[in-house]
Amino acid sequence: MFNYPMAFMSSFGHATNLSFPNMMYSGVLPTMYTNYGGDLQVTNMDPYGGYNLGLMFNPIAQQTWGMSSLFANNFMTNPSDITAAAAQQAQSLLTPIYTNMTTSNISQATQAIQSSITKLESNLAAEGTKEEEKTLIQQTIDKLKEQAEKLDALKEECQNMDLESAFQKSKEILKNVNDILKEHNEGIKAIVEANKQQDAQKAEEQTTATEEPAQNNQQQGVNEQAQEPAAEAQTSATEEPAQQPASESENIQLKKDARSMFTYINSNNYTDVCKLIDSNIENETLVDLMFKWDEEYSSANKKGFIGAFREVAKGQAHRLKYYNSIVDALCDKAESLGMNQDEKMKKAIDTAREVIIQYSNLDKSVVKKETPVAIANATAENLEKELVDAINFAKNHIKNKL
Repeated sequence: MFNYPMAFMSSFGHATNLSFPNMMYSGVLPTMYTNYGGDLQVTNMDPYGGYNLGLMFNPIAQQTWGMSSLFANNFMTNPSDITAAAAQQAQSLLTPIYTNMTTSNISQATQAIQSSITKLESNLAAEGTKEEEKTLIQQTIDKLKEQAEKLDALKEECQNMDLESAFQKSKEILKNVNDILKEHNEGIKAIVEANKQQDAQKAEEQTTATEEPAQNNQQQGVNEQAQEPAAEAQTSATEEPAQQPASESENIQLKKDARSMFTYINSNNYTDVCKLIDSNIENETLVDLMFKWDEEYSSANKKGFIGAFREVAKGQAHRLKYYNSIVDALCDKAESLGMNQDEKMKKAIDTAREVIIQYSNLDKSVVKKETPVAIANATAENLEKELVDAINFAKNHIKNKL
């Protein structure tokens, strides 16, 4: 006696009439079970001879449930035919998948190579780029061009390659491109750190060199004080230049940070850009850094600090947080200069803050799927331009006051 139907019925509810003939194949062939609608429905899976094998080979069942001609022309195929059919079906499924993945890899690699070479060549021609940086940049450009040649060759060979080989080759080239860019960023970072240490050492040497004459002058003043009280004023005058190295040290640090920021932005290193902004916020020198950037690199970069930051921050996480921090820094600077009641300054700051709020609300509406992505992108582009214009106005207004 066949026991499967009762077990199925106890688990799923009442079996449909069309399910009973198929239950005899349960555990023998791949079979699908469902209780959709509250009743048990059993169907045999396709590659093994078609659906509903129980009805196909059971004329009595066909007559009983009115299915006499449903599978009249279907017959079980032999194993070799089944294997060939399964392989053919698998190939038909894999072909578009492999094709899409290969095309995607080639597209990503091509775009990464083209955009990276453009930025690197711009850095290479910039006035602030040091010799060791130029050497590394040229090496990276050469490596990327080599991968571009491999991509061109792959595009021509794809027609004569099997799908899996073409996919693996495209995957390998994309990985090579990413590794080259990662290696470049690490190399640039190492150069920047080495330059920082050299600059710090030079600043320390300059400070030491200026402190020694100040100490000598002070000692001389003490000796002369015993003989001539009027020398006290002269001694004080000679001690004042000893405070100058602190200002020079700050200027050296700002130049160093501006150079680092230039490198990070042009290598699209958003993480280190944010870290450097945080560091200058903590030291209350962010606005001075913006001025130093404009002074040193605006001509090479073709845009001011805010415009350059906009490019690297586009689409990145926490970008609004850093826009807000920049606006806060401008407010603090304006207040320290007594400009907090300046009408033009207040208008620029208020505009910037309002745009940031609108931008934040736009992001939330996209997450909630209330605003289509295409409309959101166009709106974001306009908001970013308005925000950059407002920040630039406030920054330049402060600079004119200095």
